[in-house]
This record gives sequence, C-alpha cells and structure tokens, in this order.
Amino acid sequence: MLAQIGRPPVSESVVRAYVGDGVDRLVRRLLTGEPDGEPDPALFEKAAENFRSHYATVLTRASHPFPVLFPL
Repeated sequence: MLAQIGRPPVSESVVRAYVGDGVDRLVRRLLTGEPDGEPDPALFEKAAENFRSHYATVLTRASHPFPVLFPL
C-alpha cells in the first residue's frame, strides 16, 4: 500500500505495533506514523482502497484454521 502511494516501507514490527482498532485505523497510523493521526482525507481514501485490494489478494496465503483441541 505504501509503495503504491509513493511512500517508503515500514518494518514488520512497526506494522505489528499499529495493528488493532481495524483496517482504517491501521492505514491512518501507517500514513501518519502516529497512533491517532489523521492523514489528508483524499490520501487516506486512496491508501485504504489499495490496502483492502492487496489484503483481499493475500489474506488466505498464511491463514489456516486453529487445530481442533477437543474433538467432539
């Protein structure tokens, strides 16, 4: 997402620290570098659209169900 809008990448640890409170808040944090930052609305809309598109493509690549711990 950041590359698509001409921004430099951030580390995985930064992204992990920003996760929580939903996709919109994550995108805002990535754009501003602040927990409660508010980016330019037009930039946010473009970035959020890019994020959702990319996320939909990669969502299931590393996802898997939890193992059954207590079978019925």
